[in-house]
Amino acid sequence: MKTEHPISTNSTFLPCLQDFPICALSKAVEYKPNFEQVLKRYQSLWQGQMENRILARIQVREGKVQRDAFMANVPQYKRMFEDYLAYWRTMAKLNDDILPVIAPSFGTGIEGGYFGANVEYGGATSWCEHIEDLIGHPEKIKYDRESDAVNRIRECSQYYSNNNHNRCLVGPANTDCPVDILYMLRGSQIYTDIVDTPEKIKQLLSRIAEGVKQFRDEMWSLVPLYDGGTFNGWMNWWIPGRTGMVGADLFCSCSSAIYRKLGFPIHQQLAQNYGNAWFHLHTLGLHLIPLIAEMKNLICLELSEDPNVEISGLSLLNKVREIVPKQLVVKVAVRPHEFVNALETGTLPGNTIYDVCERNYQDIEYWDISYANSLMDKVRKYCAQPK
Repeated sequence: MKTEHPISTNSTFLPCLQDFPICALSKAVEYKPNFEQVLKRYQSLWQGQMENRILARIQVREGKVQRDAFMANVPQYKRMFEDYLAYWRTMAKLNDDILPVIAPSFGTGIEGGYFGANVEYGGATSWCEHIEDLIGHPEKIKYDRESDAVNRIRECSQYYSNNNHNRCLVGPANTDCPVDILYMLRGSQIYTDIVDTPEKIKQLLSRIAEGVKQFRDEMWSLVPLYDGGTFNGWMNWWIPGRTGMVGADLFCSCSSAIYRKLGFPIHQQLAQNYGNAWFHLHTLGLHLIPLIAEMKNLICLELSEDPNVEISGLSLLNKVREIVPKQLVVKVAVRPHEFVNALETGTLPGNTIYDVCERNYQDIEYWDISYANSLMDKVRKYCAQPK
């Protein structure tokens, strides 16, 4: 029988986390009874103390409540809030490493509204109208903190914070990266723009990046730090400081040369502005990983699956681990059967967050909370076998 391996207290801090404070959180979280245990595991992870240890988030079906049900009520954030609470209340007995975070989320189109585009809502998301002639008139890109879109996010953040009452954890609104926002404002024409007018694209991305920083600064000011860190409503984790997301769906379809010229400089700028950053990458963009590995202030690579990419799960993780720095945390989706097998044989690489789910994040209908909790007992005792 395996025994609990204590978390090391002698590991070296990641370079960008040297001044990160650790202290105990006094408040309990009603819908996560083992909250303090999970929080400490995330803190140890980001401090580089889990080289041979792992975190796991196990997707289960419990009753008829679905995780993303709240999106059906976009943009009615008060109804969305009740849907959030209903889901996390149902999941309160699940003792995995996912945290019950609620945060403003209205679909991607609302972000175009931060820069003057008209936004429409429907179909459990949002979209925005294009702004004409951006290439000829980049000055049309201007962040508007008093726009209807920003005000909606602001009101939603305040409502969630005021009405949560320690049932869940409140996180700031997420923000896409500049090139994906530009895609919303420009449309698919951006692909030819990248080739025909790269300097104009660079100028537009710089203007959007400045707006993103202003938006993030305000959103972060609305949500207090918890133990020196922030809860993220998309990843449902705790991450140190005001760590932000970088990455871009659009650049996954571009060459490494284009990304190095137009994407990497903006991402590096944002990462340094945030202090720390995590990188969201689709598996269509695996060719960009050698460049991403060069980024400073990066503490995590989060890999999202694409349906037509054959490589996934542990085979994907092993290839990525050959490229990225050893101390970089990786988050990856794995199939239930491969996770259980590797857990038993001690072959799950450490310093990794595992999302245990079916392909394309379908529900694992045959796993209930009781079985998931029995797996988590093994996860917390796990120590990767040395190679």
